[in-house]
This record gives sequence, structure tokens and C-alpha cells, in this order.
Amino acid sequence: MTIIYRTYEPGDEEHGLVEAFNLPFQGLGGGYLRTPKRIRWRYIDEPGAKPGEINVAVDGDTGKIVSAVYGTIEHYQFDGVQKKVGAINDVGTIPGYTGKGIARKLLVQAHAFMEAEECEFSVLSADANGFPRSRLYLPLGYQDFFKEGMYTSILGNDPSHRLLPALVALQPALTFSWMARSARIASIKRRLAQLDVAVQQVVPKRDGLAPVRLSREIWAFHERVAPRQYDGATSISLDAWVHFREHPVGMDLAPVYVVIKMGGKIVGYSVFLPNWIHSFKTGMKFKLASGHEFLVNHAVSHDPSIIADLYTLLAEESGAAADAASCLAMIFLLTPGDRPLERAFKTARFLNFPRGAFMIKPLGSNGPNIPCTSKIFLSGPGESFAYP
Repeated sequence: MTIIYRTYEPGDEEHGLVEAFNLPFQGLGGGYLRTPKRIRWRYIDEPGAKPGEINVAVDGDTGKIVSAVYGTIEHYQFDGVQKKVGAINDVGTIPGYTGKGIARKLLVQAHAFMEAEECEFSVLSADANGFPRSRLYLPLGYQDFFKEGMYTSILGNDPSHRLLPALVALQPALTFSWMARSARIASIKRRLAQLDVAVQQVVPKRDGLAPVRLSREIWAFHERVAPRQYDGATSISLDAWVHFREHPVGMDLAPVYVVIKMGGKIVGYSVFLPNWIHSFKTGMKFKLASGHEFLVNHAVSHDPSIIADLYTLLAEESGAAADAASCLAMIFLLTPGDRPLERAFKTARFLNFPRGAFMIKPLGSNGPNIPCTSKIFLSGPGESFAYP
């Protein structure tokens, strides 16, 4: 068997590139469904995209793409300094071609491209207990940078309201906890209302997305606040923001915003995508709210309790917006040490599950050294900006 390694060529998305991602995840039972149109939008038509960001392996006998590695060039902040990184998004090999070192060679090819682009590091997210981390990423020089936690909220409040009488009879302690939480949320809302805090949910319908003016205000807020408060903050160009946030290729990729304003000015926002998860084995699908950014400007108050209340309000209203978008659940990846957001998720009844490892590999002349951080690392790293 002859395998040909190369970078993207026009038309690949119509001739096996999509299957190189979808088929491996179908074998796992479910996942996000790629289409040629979405591949073009996410990787090919993205502002500044280059063919070298997509590396493919082709069976020389059949001409079929059997494996692919997708990456993007990003700019992350480490210890207050922006650094160029190559973010690996997806690695997929179709059944029958696994275990032959194909994905490893594609990653080596991707690293060579990143070094030619003067990237200092390569980053990716992996299952902490998964086969790829132990057999592929670690041997290639990736190191665990931090552990990710996945906060999940099971949505749909109406059924719980209907079951309330049964809960009172069968589980008084659970009912008391639910009532106490509801009272606390109501108290937080009253307190913040006295500070002229207002919340706006922007759930796009088929007649349009978020107003352009509001979209640009959110972008400006992100670019101003995120680098000041976090390491790991990704610099997002306005062109990229417009492409991904204002021109999505499907309603399940249309961003849903929750915006908090104080005195008419934005002091915090969240965004999620109401993606469809396909269960390939059963043929079923359901909507999952994939959270990407939860950001509150800490400079709006010297009182930590006010900042905590703003985060709690943001988490609560984000869950409500996901519910309104008919999502079954909402997830958000959170890095260690983000205490205000951790407390907010717990108050809003998000459950915490170990998710995996955010990994980093030094490139070029960096040797084995990994970058330093002086702030909390921003959750929702850049490679997930437009797609889960």
C-alpha cells in the first residue's frame, strides 16, 4: 500500500476529506457532522487560511483520502506577550488505515508547516485517558499544559416544574436545594438591578443574527478585556469575527449571545453555538449548546461579590438562552483557577466532569521549554473559536 502525503488541494472536501473526519467519529457512536460546505467555511474560506493548514494522506492505489489533520494559525497570549501558535483542531483516520503511523506522519508534516510559519508552539486538546494522547501526542513531544474541566447543564426546566409535587414527596432535601438556589438567583438579580444591570439574550431566528452594531461592540469588548485579564487570550481579527460570527453557514453555527450591560455599557457576555450532535448508530440527533466564551470585565467593580454575581447571572441566563434555543444540554470547558466562573457554574447547577488535557509542544528553537503564564489561562482556547 502506497500512501501519499500532501497538503490540501481544491476539491478535496468533495473527495474524501469530510469522511476522514466523520467516519472515525461514527465508529465512536456520535459527534458533530462535517459537510463539504462546512469544511470550506471553517478552514478554506477563513480569512488568512493557507493550504498547509490541512494535511491529508491519500491511498495511492484508490486515490481516496484516508486520513487528515486540520490546524489553524492563531495568536495566544503567554505571560502578557502574544505568541504565534499552530492549533491542531482535528485528527482523523478512517477504519482500516489506523495503526500504520499515518496520522503521526501528518502531524510531523503539520509541525513543519507551523515552523515555516514561525509558530513558537503547537497546541491541542485531548482526552486525558485516550489512546491518541498516550500513543501519538506524548511521543511527538506534546506536554500536558493544564487539565480541562467540562461543566455541563442539563436543560429543560418545564419537566422539573411538572415533577415538583413528586420531588417534594420523594426527595424533600433535593426540593429544598432547588428552592434555595432559585431564591439565591432571584436575590442576585434584585441586587444587580439596583446597580442598573440589564441582561439581553440574543437568540437568532431564521430572519437574522445579532445586530451588526451589537456584534461589533462584543468583539471590541473581547479584544479589550480578554488580554488584560487572561493568558491564553486569542487575538481575533475583525475579519475573522465577521466571517465566523456574522456569516455562519448554518443556524446551528449561528452564535447565541447573552450580554450584560451596566449603565448601558457592556460589562460581560457569553456565546454558544447550538450544534447538532449526531448519534450515528441510532440515527438520532440532538442540540448541544457548545459554550465558547464567558467573559466579565473585572474592572467594573472593586467588590469581588459584585463580580461573582455578574458571573452567576451570566451562567444562569446562558442556560436559559440555551433552553430557549431548544438545546438538550450546555457544555463549557473551564481551566483550573477560574474561581469566579467555577462558583457561578455551581450556583447555576452546572455539573463538573473531568474532560481532558490541553497540550502544548514547543517548536523550532524553543527546545523542550513550555511558555510561562502569569494569569489564569483563558478557557475556550482559540482553536475552538468557530467550531467545537
